[in-house]
Amino acid sequence: MVRSKIFFITALLLLLLSSCNVPSEQTSTPTLTPGSTPTQTTNQTFTPTIQPEATATPIQTPAPPDHTTVLTLPSIADIVERIKPAVVYISVQYYDSSFLFRSWSTRSGSGVILNPDGYILTNNHVVEDASEIEVLLPDGEFTYKAEIIGTDPLSDLAVIKIDGGNFPAAGFADASKLRVGDWVIAMGSPVSTIIGAEGGPSVTIGIVSNLERSFSLDESAFYDIIQTDAAINPGNSGGPLINIDGEVIGINAMIIQPGTGIGFAIPINMAKDIYRQLKESGSVVRGFLGVVPVDVERDMMEFAQKLRKP
Repeated sequence: MVRSKIFFITALLLLLLSSCNVPSEQTSTPTLTPGSTPTQTTNQTFTPTIQPEATATPIQTPAPPDHTTVLTLPSIADIVERIKPAVVYISVQYYDSSFLFRSWSTRSGSGVILNPDGYILTNNHVVEDASEIEVLLPDGEFTYKAEIIGTDPLSDLAVIKIDGGNFPAAGFADASKLRVGDWVIAMGSPVSTIIGAEGGPSVTIGIVSNLERSFSLDESAFYDIIQTDAAINPGNSGGPLINIDGEVIGINAMIIQPGTGIGFAIPINMAKDIYRQLKESGSVVRGFLGVVPVDVERDMMEFAQKLRKP
């Protein structure tokens, strides 16, 4: 009995000792529950992790357009000074006849000297029916009497001549190389009967607007004429249309009214052949076939069919 009590007491003491024997270095694992924060155990070291700060990539935006760049067109002053001495003012006196009486009238136009000996190319409608022609050079120092060498109403061109020599002469260009959009310069003496001819010819600039216009006007026929928006006004007729190299590419001939910026010049490739013939012989010779087109009426057609029958 005593031995059993001793055994029971001994077992109870061992049980108590085993329940109190917890190692001092033991750590617990923190348990995260909703709404709570982890609990750090004794001797645990917490090292925070620092994330590098994100660097934003700048957005590349295109540079604004540079509006300070200005397209500068070259001056044509040197070209004008080179061609100006060859551009002349023409004054014409003619008889204006009416049903009841006959009176003197005056009209004016322009021309261009193409030969140092004083040969001038102009429009036929400037000098036609002229009884007296006077020519004033740009220097305005002297008025020359001019004679008609030859006229060609079909092309609306004429050649006149002033006495003297060593006159400033303009050069020809090749009008076949012209392109729509090329710069051109028109020179002449517009409305000189109103504003006077002093000071020499005036200058306008524009572009070639078209190269394929063909039409007839009165007794003249124009083929592949140069259309330009360079201002051509009354009095400019017969003056030169020049390129930016200072060469004659056409002879100013007419304007379309009431249109704005619609002027026409005879291509120099055609005009220079007319000029050569008029200068050498006073007339123009053209080839022909000897065939005249006519409208065929029904009666004529029936008659031709009867002739064809055996």
